[in-house]
Amino acid sequence: MEQTLIRLWGIKCDKCNTMLMFNLSPDLIVCSFCGNHLRTEEAKVPVEVAVDKNCYITPFKVSKEQFRSKMLNWLVDGDYTPDDILHGSDFQETLGIYLPFYYFSINYRGFYQAQVKRYRTETYTEWEDYYDGASNRSRRRPVTKTREVGEWFPVSGQFSGNFTGLGIASLKLPETLASFCENSAPNQNEVKGFDEKHITGFLFEHCSIPFDNVFERRLGERMRKSIDERVNSMIPVNTLIPQLGKQNVKWQVDNTANQINKSLVYLPYWLTTYCYKEKTYQCIIDGQNDNRIEGNKPIDEEKKKKVRSFFYPLIISSASYFVLMITLLIINSNGKLSSAICGYVGLLGLIPIIIFAIIGLIKKHKFLDESRKLRQKILKIVPEITNTNWFNSNDSQK
Repeated sequence: MEQTLIRLWGIKCDKCNTMLMFNLSPDLIVCSFCGNHLRTEEAKVPVEVAVDKNCYITPFKVSKEQFRSKMLNWLVDGDYTPDDILHGSDFQETLGIYLPFYYFSINYRGFYQAQVKRYRTETYTEWEDYYDGASNRSRRRPVTKTREVGEWFPVSGQFSGNFTGLGIASLKLPETLASFCENSAPNQNEVKGFDEKHITGFLFEHCSIPFDNVFERRLGERMRKSIDERVNSMIPVNTLIPQLGKQNVKWQVDNTANQINKSLVYLPYWLTTYCYKEKTYQCIIDGQNDNRIEGNKPIDEEKKKKVRSFFYPLIISSASYFVLMITLLIINSNGKLSSAICGYVGLLGLIPIIIFAIIGLIKKHKFLDESRKLRQKILKIVPEITNTNWFNSNDSQK
């Protein structure tokens, strides 16, 4: 297969062992995967990367300023986000990064066998006793009734289809972020032939994982699940024998059409690592669509305890009500208290529970709303209170 060699700089992160590549030479790079600071002049090495002809790239559409805005708005959102999330977080200079994916399309075909249950309505007669007032005696009479009867039948059929998917060829992302990336939907009009100019000013993770490994690790199970859902939709009824279920479901790649069509594509992401109270968190934004964002952020446990305290009166009143009702039932069973009085007391006992529940919800809403408004207010002056190095302009990333 025809290949093109491109010359890049590379530096290996001594913390997470990731090889980061770039074609410019900034003095300092922060590893997107672990947040480690790397002095490029001390450790960069020239790297030659072979790019196949059947390799594509989708350029960035989201600028660094758009990333910054979305990241911060996402960061301050949430009910239990710490109020000092912007003051207390250490933001590092972030470079966009191209991550490698295999895009594939596969035709499949197969057959299935299953046992399904079909229901029919049948009538039957039962003899019932009744009292005949005229003769003042019990008699019997036939009564016609209906019932649903299920019968098991074997079913079988053939199926075929096409499945497409993205499999990330990177081992450095946690599963949550990897799955997020694989759910990207690249705009076909934006996919370009690989050109070195697109990676200027960005980090670049070269694909070093064979397609078969990515298919088995990332794509195989998803394809099997998709085929299984297709077979389920073809079975005429959705009631299967629990012990048997679907039997002899077999499928294979349809070699009469085309074999697996695959290509390597590099997709753009803003991947940043930040620290809050000595713990590391990650956030990733789709470089094609800034509305797609995923990551993890700290939770304020003290704030959660505060919210729980609003409902302590509810918990206490509910426990007291439970004890009261048990006591009333015991007294009533001994005949010392009428059922009507027990009912009235039970209804009256619900009133404080409802009141405390409403008060707790009102306090919770007010407390969390004030906290959110405070974070939004702080966000408006964020350049004055954060590590401004994180927002340094880079003309190639605007």
